[in-house]
Amino acid sequence: MEEMTKHGKIGRASMMSGMDRKTGRKYFKSGQFPSQTRRERDYRTREDPFDRDWPLIRSKLKEAPALESKALFEWLMEQNPGRYEPGQVRTFQRRVKQWRALEGPNQEIF
Repeated sequence: MEEMTKHGKIGRASMMSGMDRKTGRKYFKSGQFPSQTRRERDYRTREDPFDRDWPLIRSKLKEAPALESKALFEWLMEQNPGRYEPGQVRTFQRRVKQWRALEGPNQEIF
């Protein structure tokens, strides 16, 4: 709040920094910048769409850990027509990546 030290007006300092007057007042009272008040989220914002089929997917990954996640997703779409959409492939890839990091086979160290 550099602007606040120039003229001492919260409303003007907030406007110059591009935020609402009430928001500026909140940060001024707390003595912290907005970047310092953010906390990491440790909860899910929506239900995982792959929870229902994840035990089957996990067994497939344990049998053949070299399977590509996109191929596994296409197989999953064939097994469950209408349940998954092609736009969910990235979510599935993230889930498989997380499984490989936590439960997958050990990686070769160079």
